[in-house]
Amino acid sequence: MKSFRKLKLYQGLKTTVILLVVLSILLWGFLSYTVQRSLPLENGAIALPSIKSEVTIKRDQWGIPHIYATNSHDLFMAQGYIHAQDRFWQMDAEMKADLQAQT
Repeated sequence: MKSFRKLKLYQGLKTTVILLVVLSILLWGFLSYTVQRSLPLENGAIALPSIKSEVTIKRDQWGIPHIYATNSHDLFMAQGYIHAQDRFWQMDAEMKADLQAQT
């Protein structure tokens, strides 16, 4: 009788551990995916309707953007885009703080 209880307890413990491991892996995957999607696009091409000529943005090894443009309008549009890309979290936090202060 005691061995049956030990076996039952062992099986329950084993099932619980397996379930916790699977849930941990799923949670880790979900969090990794969510964080990865929230990061700004650093490689690729984006077409903006307000840009008149080609603009190149290269980031150095520390992530600092270097913007190359043929005219000042495109340069400042790209600078604004990069600012919004890098500081979106700050703009979002300030907007939420302002909305909270208004209530």
